[in-house]
Amino acid sequence: MSTNEQLRTALSKVIDPELRKSITELNMVPHASVEGNTARVTVLLTIAGCPMRSTIEADVRAAALSVPGISQVDLELGVMSRNSARNCATRWPDGAPRSPTRIP
Repeated sequence: MSTNEQLRTALSKVIDPELRKSITELNMVPHASVEGNTARVTVLLTIAGCPMRSTIEADVRAAALSVPGISQVDLELGVMSRNSARNCATRWPDGAPRSPTRIP
């Protein structure tokens, strides 16, 4: 397995605390690659003021650093488009109504 594949596998274990699904399954990771000993990862949050931002950031960094050979993480956090965020919200596991403050 290549280092890029190992990185993707490690990121697939990061669970969005609210949606309770993998950030890769939710299409929150449009880019993940390894250059030398550095993992370069982009994560798109569902909203700009995501209350779980620091948790997701810490979990992504820990997952990337768990891959052998990676000692640095270049992490970019962005925000999904409204359509992408709505599609992501339809994947909530509990079937609960969506909060209008969650997905504008």
